Amino acid sequence: HQKEDVIQDIYKEQPDVLAISCYIWNIDFIQGILEDIKKVLPKTDIWLGGPEVSYLSEQFLKENPWVKGIVRGEGEVTFCELVSSYVDKEKKLSDICGLTYVSKGEIHSNPDRALSKLDDLTFAYEDLSDFENRIIYYESSRGCPYSCAYCLSSVDKSVRFRSLDLVEKELLFFINHKVGKKWEDFSVWMC
Repeated sequence: HQKEDVIQDIYKEQPDVLAISCYIWNIDFIQGILEDIKKVLPKTDIWLGGPEVSYLSEQFLKENPWVKGIVRGEGEVTFCELVSSYVDKEKKLSDICGLTYVSKGEIHSNPDRALSKLDDLTFAYEDLSDFENRIIYYESSRGCPYSCAYCLSSVDKSVRFRSLDLVEKELLFFINHKVGKKWEDFSVWMC
């Protein structure tokens, strides 16, 4: 996508909050549009998450003052709490584990959030209508037992798994809904 088209599409939505996941394959593009998005949407809070911003979050915020904050680490629970803080004004950012954010010109880093049990995470594909003709990413484990210097997946040097019974049930759901016509083009990525 062209930078201008992405900015225009976001501008048309007029979001109060914009949240973007940052990975090695999109971080340069994301950094290239953030300042312009803040110029055209000065009242929009920009939040980032993902491995490319989690580990040096304070430094990233210093270098990118148009970003309100960063969801560090696994985002499912932290992001839900962040969203609820915009709805429930009684919920304070300072009470949400896993956030680094700017408030009154100062950077604050809350304590890390404990890792979630993978079985506790919601299955995101109950309604497949939004995923037609798309690749589905199914995660049955997280972490890595290796210590490759270039990879952020091995930072905590542990592997966690979703229970086999749950994985079988969820994969059967994909099969029953004919995700991919044949196994050779089965479009669920597993890791």
